[in-house]
Amino acid sequence: MTTKEFIKKLFLPKTDEEVMMCELRAANRERLQALKAIEYAASMMQYHKARIAIIEEELVRRGKR
Repeated sequence: MTTKEFIKKLFLPKTDEEVMMCELRAANRERLQALKAIEYAASMMQYHKARIAIIEEELVRRGKR
């Protein structure tokens, strides 16, 4: 592709298919980000659940609960 063709392509409107492909890529990226957020939240829930259990056990051991 020559420089002239490249510049010409920059200013041409995108086809419907190009727009849809761009939207599809964006939707897939956002879905992956949401999945990562779910995995992170689940791991944080496990961490805090274990943390609570440890603290409660220590309180019971000390006779405070």
